[in-house]
Amino acid sequence: MTLFLREATIYFMAIGRLKFIKYLVTGRDKMQDLKKIGRYFRFTTLFILIIAILVMGGLWVYTSYSTFYRESGQLKEEYIASQKDLIQNEVNKVIDEIEHHKSKTEEKLRESIRERGYEAYDIVINIYERNKNKKSKKEIEQIIAETFSGVTFNKGRGYYFGGRVQDVTLLFGDRPQIQGKKVLDYRSPEGKYIFRDIVQILTSEGEGFYEYMWEHPGDIGNSHRKVSFFKLVEPLNIWIGTGEYYEDFQYEQQQEILERISRVSFGRDGYIFVSNFNGLNLTTGDKKQSQLIGTNEWELEDFRGVKIVQELAKAAKKKDGGFVYYKWHKPSKNQPVDKITFVKGVSGWNWMVGTGVYLDDINDAIVFKRKILKERIIEHIAGISYIIFFLGSLALLLELHVLKRIKSIIKYEENVSEILLNLSMDGIYLENDRGEILDCNESIHRMLGYTKEELLNLSLADLMAENQRKGFSVERGVDLKNSHREVMIKKKDGTLLSAEISTSALELEDEKRQITFLRDITKRKGMEKNLKELSIRDGLTQLYNRRYIFKKLKSEVEKSNENGLPLSISLIDIDHFKKINDVFGHMMGDEVLKKIAVALQENLRDEDHIGRYGGEEFLIILPNTKSEEALKIIERIKTIINQLRWKDDKLAVSFSGGIIEKNSKTSYTKLEEMVDEVDKLLYRAKNNGRNRIEIQK
Repeated sequence: MTLFLREATIYFMAIGRLKFIKYLVTGRDKMQDLKKIGRYFRFTTLFILIIAILVMGGLWVYTSYSTFYRESGQLKEEYIASQKDLIQNEVNKVIDEIEHHKSKTEEKLRESIRERGYEAYDIVINIYERNKNKKSKKEIEQIIAETFSGVTFNKGRGYYFGGRVQDVTLLFGDRPQIQGKKVLDYRSPEGKYIFRDIVQILTSEGEGFYEYMWEHPGDIGNSHRKVSFFKLVEPLNIWIGTGEYYEDFQYEQQQEILERISRVSFGRDGYIFVSNFNGLNLTTGDKKQSQLIGTNEWELEDFRGVKIVQELAKAAKKKDGGFVYYKWHKPSKNQPVDKITFVKGVSGWNWMVGTGVYLDDINDAIVFKRKILKERIIEHIAGISYIIFFLGSLALLLELHVLKRIKSIIKYEENVSEILLNLSMDGIYLENDRGEILDCNESIHRMLGYTKEELLNLSLADLMAENQRKGFSVERGVDLKNSHREVMIKKKDGTLLSAEISTSALELEDEKRQITFLRDITKRKGMEKNLKELSIRDGLTQLYNRRYIFKKLKSEVEKSNENGLPLSISLIDIDHFKKINDVFGHMMGDEVLKKIAVALQENLRDEDHIGRYGGEEFLIILPNTKSEEALKIIERIKTIINQLRWKDDKLAVSFSGGIIEKNSKTSYTKLEEMVDEVDKLLYRAKNNGRNRIEIQK
């Protein structure tokens, strides 16, 4: 019954709010409408409150009789024990998750910079392959330096650096004052000869990680721990590398963890909070207290003067954490109540994680037992009489509040309109908390092809590509204040537009609005896609490069292991390729490689993969294919290549190859074993006369 009355109250209040907006938009006589709305609220609120108080009063009297003789002592002990177990278990689960992510931080950091380093290496090799026959090494070095100079990532703190191995000259990096100079004797703040160590690692290993202290772009003059990965580019005898500051990477990991913790909930209204040992509020799952995130609560006191956060810090420093008891104001009550909180520290991060519960439910039951039934009934009746008498005054105050609210809304709408008229050429629109577009500027009309009237009947989700709508609707519940993301927008003519959207929230009491800036980034996304292709393609043949074809091989082997289907691999090599270069020239040799690459691509199946393994060798992956079927495919391609015609009639091209099959009867623990096995078959084919394919027996 109580729930029904509460829902009814919300329903009538919502109807009133809709009437505000309707009168505001239609532009009718404002003062007359305000009076009507005020009267509507006054009488509706008065009626609902009187009915609710009378009904709840009767229920309260009935409940008092039924619970008067219940035992309370043992119930309180059991209740407190169960609540302590509950909050301790919830905190320990969060601590376990944090420790798991902590243990993976170093590994994730190194994997991240190594992958970015490999991508940069592939771009350098691609540049070299395209220019090796046209430009000198010094000119190629200059092209590489110009390509990477000024390129940043990770909010400007990440960059690429590189130099020559022979004379230890820095070609490009983040410090113009030493760029182009010999840096063999350059020292880090802790005295390390950084570039000497790098050259030593490159000479012995060819690539590797290196940890040192380096000035942070956002903290000039101070050095921070940094981990870098670098790799030797053998054809040019230069190196290229990149790195990441450990504290920045760890901070990003911590922010992801705090975001997940803020969404943790348990029970009816349980949540987790995180602070540091200096009292700084890092996150809280209590949405009503989200404004306290980032504030320092070290001096926070309860109603008895207890320094709550300081006591929590003492308990958190214990090995297994600890409980803290104090009195605190409960939002649903107008008085302090007993609360118990369990808190535990996170080693190495200066964090303490905790959660708590109010104990007033059981205390209220105990207090009720100590009262005389007659006193309760009399007090309750007196309270009802006082509240009913007070409702008239309350309704008048509420009416004044409503009028003030509407004036604020009008002023707010005027301010928003003025902002929209003076903004940039980016598409800009105003939406409510349900994502519905309320107003927009002219740029978005031109960008998307819709009229303003058409846009006002849509939401951002309606404009997004089909495959992005579901994920976006889930994220609507997240606070989008100052959010930034990239989406695909469907224009009126049906074409897709890559867009970057930035959203800022505006709040007017309990009403929320959002202003979103929409920028067309279609050209930029195209450039990023081309750069990605350069990192996985061989510069001459445009087939997959060695690193990426190995990545594909690893993926197909994992699929074969999961589904039990056969997988065939072929390694082929152009016969007498060195002789072709010597007799007909390297330009003809490059033409042979490119033409054979085209023939291979055109005659393989869609599910097959091919990459340039090295020199004149090509690695072919044939998923879900037995070796006998693979032999037919490769033999057919061999026949096609034998029949190719070249500019010089004296030139004839053939290839030799080997084929192995991975199935349930074969076992390879490493990819290198498979490649080594098929390589042996390739050389057997060459030793047996060339222009033939050897298959695994």
